Amino acid sequence: MKNLLIAILTVLSAYFFSPNIGVGLGQEHNDRFDAITKSEVRDHVYYLASDFLEGRLTGSEGYKQAAYYLASQLNAAGLAPIVGNSGGQESYLQPIDFVISTISPESTLRIRKGQKEIALISGDKFIPVNHGQAFKDGHYVGNPVFVGYGLEEPEDGWNDYEKTDVSGKIAVMIPGTPMKNGQPVLSAKKNEDHLNFIQSARKRMLSALNHKAAGIIMALDSATARMWPQLASTMNKPARRLKADETKESSNYFPVFLLHPESAVALLEETGFDPVSGKGDVRPAPLKNSTLNISHFRWNRSPWRSMLTWSAEIAGVFLILFLASLQII
Repeated sequence: MKNLLIAILTVLSAYFFSPNIGVGLGQEHNDRFDAITKSEVRDHVYYLASDFLEGRLTGSEGYKQAAYYLASQLNAAGLAPIVGNSGGQESYLQPIDFVISTISPESTLRIRKGQKEIALISGDKFIPVNHGQAFKDGHYVGNPVFVGYGLEEPEDGWNDYEKTDVSGKIAVMIPGTPMKNGQPVLSAKKNEDHLNFIQSARKRMLSALNHKAAGIIMALDSATARMWPQLASTMNKPARRLKADETKESSNYFPVFLLHPESAVALLEETGFDPVSGKGDVRPAPLKNSTLNISHFRWNRSPWRSMLTWSAEIAGVFLILFLASLQII
């Protein structure tokens, strides 16, 4: 669907904003653009971005109100609905099936170092990221692998996975970017992007997934750990996934965990890197002296149906509103 939307928007932008738009099409086409006013666009944007809709999270009341609002605007504009509702009637609202899931509060992480064991429960220095994923059988036992920053940037001569095998193992990574002689190794743009650990998390996750890791532990730095209460609250919210994705094992069984730097000290002790102070060498290597025992379960609720607002011309409407808002608001 995303690729389809991009293709539609590309075609529409080339069509509507061509310098020859008025040639052979009639003046009425240009008049439609002239009819778009600053106040009209502002009202749409302000309502959809208002606190009243509470962020429009999937499944929330604000999400439903936004969908019905868009449907009413499409109807008022005279646009034709192109999808069928549950009653077989044409509608602007297309039903989409989701699965709602939560992570068991009894999820635990045990770090064994010789005869010493550190036991953590969900929320206590250890947070399962609730994007609806867990181990297939709910458990993992094995030696983790430290993958440094978890970055692959071959164009800049950096690859944390080059000499490290993470297949079937938990990849442990830290925030930040590589430095050499006090200077960033990566290009300025990439270095800036990766310094935002949360923002660059998706790319790091994809690298670990491509190397067939069993999951990820992100050992946070002290600065990010100051937001621990907020992170714990956010990550524990129910996750919603497309029901159709339930058949994709790679998307269902790749858990990610956040580990507080105070708890990560023992795990990374043998690497020489201290996650609390952020000092020490960052060298990817198997953590042979550590064994992880993780219990991590996902609870699925009954499938839930959401609505996607759609019409034959909606892509063009959104394109016009978006460009207009950038130019005149």
